[in-house]
Parts: sequence; C-alpha cells; structure tokens
Amino acid sequence: DTKTNCKVAIKRLHKLQEKVDAKRMLREIRILGAFRHENILNLRHVYLKPVDKFFEVFLVTDLLDADLSKIIRTSKSDLTDDHIRYIIYQIFRALQFLHSGNIIHRDVKPSNILANENCDTYLCDFGFAREIEENCPEMTEYVITRYYRAPEVMLSSQKYTKAVDIWSTGCSFFELLTGTPLFQAKNYLELIKLIVQVLGTPTEDEVEHIQNAHAKNYLTSIPFVAKSKPSSLAKFYCNPLALDLLDKCLTFDP
Repeated sequence: DTKTNCKVAIKRLHKLQEKVDAKRMLREIRILGAFRHENILNLRHVYLKPVDKFFEVFLVTDLLDADLSKIIRTSKSDLTDDHIRYIIYQIFRALQFLHSGNIIHRDVKPSNILANENCDTYLCDFGFAREIEENCPEMTEYVITRYYRAPEVMLSSQKYTKAVDIWSTGCSFFELLTGTPLFQAKNYLELIKLIVQVLGTPTEDEVEHIQNAHAKNYLTSIPFVAKSKPSSLAKFYCNPLALDLLDKCLTFDP
C-alpha cells in the first residue's frame, strides 16, 4: 500500500459475466465489510476495473504468512498441543461471531484459515457464505469442499444449519492434529461410507432429521459398523481433550 507503506494481499476476482458469480462476490464483500472481528480477515479496500461491459474486482486485505494447509504440510512437526489449542480456539471465536449474526461460512477448511508466525488465526474466503433468514429459501448442496462436508449437506441436501461449519472445523482440527485429512473420499457416496466407518452406524434418533427417503435407504444399505468406545478417533491421537472435542464436532445429528 503506497499510502501506508504496509504490505497487503490482493485477491483478484475473475471478470464477472454470470449472475451467480456476481452474487457470490457481492456476498463476500458485504460480509467482510460488516463482520469486523479479530479472527476474520480484514478487508481494507475494494477496487473495480472496467473490462468491456464488465468489471474485474480486486479485494485488498491484510497480508498473512501462510494458510493452515501450508502449515500442516511444512510445519506440522513444529506444532505443539498449545499451538493447536490456540489456533482452534480462534477459529471457533470467528464462527461464534459469524453464527451470532446468522451467517454460515459454508467452506471452512485449512486453506481458508490464515495465520501469522505468532499463530494469530483468521478465517477468510467468504464466497460461499450466506445469511440464514426466517423464511430461508432452500440452500444449495454444492458447498463445502468434499473432505470437509457434513453428512446433512449430502443426506438432507438443502436443509442444513450453522452446524455444517462445526463439522468442517472438526475435520480441519483432525488434519491439524495428524497432518492428514480424515475423510479422503472420491465422491459423496464414498464420503458417507467413510463417515460411517469412523463414527459407526448412526442410530434411528441420529438420522431422524433426514427427510430424504433415498438418503435413509442408502444409509441402511451400508453394512453395520459398531461405534467403538472410547472415541473411534483414539487410534489417531492420544490427547483425551482433543478427542473429546473431535467427538463433539463430528456427529451425525447436527
């Protein structure tokens, strides 16, 4: 920034030619502009550059050192439990602030979480975020990168809540702990199978919220998997408090 002499990041959005792209861009600008928080990326400026009859849009934000996916790939061995606890605490702070304003992020994952060398953490990329209204129209299921997608997004399709962000955070938390994504599925049917393998076959009460008959039938067609006790994630990590938090984030019943 030539006026402040500070280094900044510039996100260049491609030329807007589709209505859906324009709505997504406008939503991201509105949310970043309205929801100012210590753990949400700071939007400094928005610039429009005319291109033919359209615009290119540039978002100027604070510059951070890395995203969590890079940290997991390159610095996982340097992260202590205290580092991880501080990072995950800040993500939940950002989500609590968004959710209190009826905003769902809908794409929480390590590459959308930025951090600096002090482990100060910021949620970014609000292109999929949206406001929940009382008479909310049905929401698209094509949100949340597959590895981090909550079961209700696939099984209940367009009926889901803020809980999808908690599930995605749980998946990101697991990746931070172990260095590996928990549910590496090639498609959504494989993803459901992997979730059942980790969490066990859901009870009738846990799937009561699912209205889609085809989805329920598919769940019952998967061979029964017993829910192991203590946490079925214990083989991956030994800290009981971390396992308890994972168990609470990753549940069939939102």
